[in-house]
Amino acid sequence: MNEDLINLDYKSLMKHIPMPRSKRAAQFSPFAALTGYEEAICEESRVTEDRRYLTNDEAINLNNKIQSSIGKEVKITFFEKDKTKSGGKYLTLDSIITKIFIEKQIIQLANGITIKINDIIALETKQNKSYVE
Repeated sequence: MNEDLINLDYKSLMKHIPMPRSKRAAQFSPFAALTGYEEAICEESRVTEDRRYLTNDEAINLNNKIQSSIGKEVKITFFEKDKTKSGGKYLTLDSIITKIFIEKQIIQLANGITIKINDIIALETKQNKSYVE
């Protein structure tokens, strides 16, 4: 039986036109069935924090601190909303408050960053150290 196959002409067994090499190579190219799967897993596993809201007394105290801190160096902690998921993260910056925009409820820092007053959770005025000998 094997001897019968050995003596047969290969071309006579073909029932269709041979595929060009370029198309044949495309059959074996890598295939990613789950495109974007890794990115989706990374995004889902990224942790965000829930926003904390101040009580009325804390908000009044914070507003007084903000108003008395214009032109002073402060350490400010605020909430930054996440662009893709619910929640966000808390950031802390050291800067100087240059302006308060009451109508827009935002403050502007010396480095050009603007922060909504409602996003601020803590403000600490830094004391300027003077060295006396």
